[in-house]
Amino acid sequence: MDFDAVEVRKAAENGFEQRGTVLPEWIDYNGHLSEPYYVLVLGNATTAVMDAVGLDPAYREATDSS
Repeated sequence: MDFDAVEVRKAAENGFEQRGTVLPEWIDYNGHLSEPYYVLVLGNATTAVMDAVGLDPAYREATDSS
């Protein structure tokens, strides 16, 4: 299984969107998203982009990558 740069370009041109719900307990005393949850949100977005460009669990397993 090869990584397909053409598919990556197509996915990037179409844009990426990750949606979710910010839970009340993620908000700090200033009414802002608490720092640890930025890591969670960006980690989930990274996984969504990886899946969109073909670096999904099947690819990682087939290539013994993480």
